[in-house]
Amino acid sequence: MTDPFSAVTGVRGILSSVITLSNTVTRIVDDFKEASTEIRCLSRDIHHFFSTVRSLDIALREQIVKENVESDEAILDMVNNLAGPLDECRTILTELMVRGTRLNELDGKGCTRFGSLKWSLVTKGEVRSIQ
Repeated sequence: MTDPFSAVTGVRGILSSVITLSNTVTRIVDDFKEASTEIRCLSRDIHHFFSTVRSLDIALREQIVKENVESDEAILDMVNNLAGPLDECRTILTELMVRGTRLNELDGKGCTRFGSLKWSLVTKGEVRSIQ
C-alpha cells in the first residue's frame, strides 16, 4: 500500500504546478488580440480546467479531507490515479504556454503581431500537434 502522506503530497505538488501553468496559459490566451473562436474556446476550456484543479487542490489541503483520504484505501487509490493524468496535463499546458507566448509576441506598437491570421496559418497547427 502506498504511503498516504506521500501520495497526497505528490498529487498536491502536481496540482500546484498544473494550476500555475493553466493560469499562465489562460493569461497568455486572454491577451490575444482579435482572438478567433477557437482561441476563445481554448481559453474557456482552460478556465474551466483551472477552476476544477484549483478546487481539488483546496479540498486536498483541508485537514478533514486529508484524514479521509489517508484512512480510506479506495479514495487513496483514486488520488494516486490522478498523478499520471495531471502530469500529462502539466506537459500539455507547458507546451501551450511556450507556443502561446510565441504567438502573443508583441510588436513595438503593443499589438499582437499578425493576430488571428498567425493563429490560422501557424499556431493552430502547432497547438493541434501537442500530444
